[in-house]
Amino acid sequence: KSRRMEDWSQLGRTLANWGYGYLAPEIRGHGLSLVTPEGGKVTWRDFRITKTYNEFANMLLDAEASVAYLTSQGVAEEDIGIIGAEVGASIGLKHAAVRPQTPMVLMLSPGLRYQEVLTVNAMRAYKDRPILIVHSEADKKSASETLLLANIARRAAGDSNVTVLVVPRERGAKMINGSLGRKIVAWIADPVRPPAEVAVDSGTALSLPAAAIEEPPEEDAP
Repeated sequence: KSRRMEDWSQLGRTLANWGYGYLAPEIRGHGLSLVTPEGGKVTWRDFRITKTYNEFANMLLDAEASVAYLTSQGVAEEDIGIIGAEVGASIGLKHAAVRPQTPMVLMLSPGLRYQEVLTVNAMRAYKDRPILIVHSEADKKSASETLLLANIARRAAGDSNVTVLVVPRERGAKMINGSLGRKIVAWIADPVRPPAEVAVDSGTALSLPAAAIEEPPEEDAP
């Protein structure tokens, strides 16, 4: 979860330097987006998760609103990629899974079910578009779940559309530094890579094994 729009400022500067526009919204419960429609104040720590309701899943509406704003300003939806961190990465993937116009997705420290926002079916539905997944070696949980998500992505989108970047430490938007920012923007410029290649933060290319890993059970929807 990125808690403030400033968490993305370094990447934003790199994007701008390369000629890319960007929008960094503060989604509900984060930063200054703390006022409910009824006028109350709520942060993400107050969000409820029950069998029938999940306010984290409602962040999908914020992603849709952000894209709607950009299109209202004359930006074609086919030119709007999505980047998110942790549960924000799950939301970004779920948005793109049902919006084939979305050209690419970037996921920082992804997971299978952050805050019960499920990603397996969304990854299957994403199909043949480029996707970049970034995790740190120090984040063991995300590292193991990234391997599974990347394998699912490769089956759905093809080897050449899937890139994994591995950095030494930190989590989510905190992983972004000058080096990773440049690699992210370079990927945006040329997102299709050789099959089964993993670009590691040290610059070494390693093979991502298509390991036989038991996948989670089917979900209801992307």
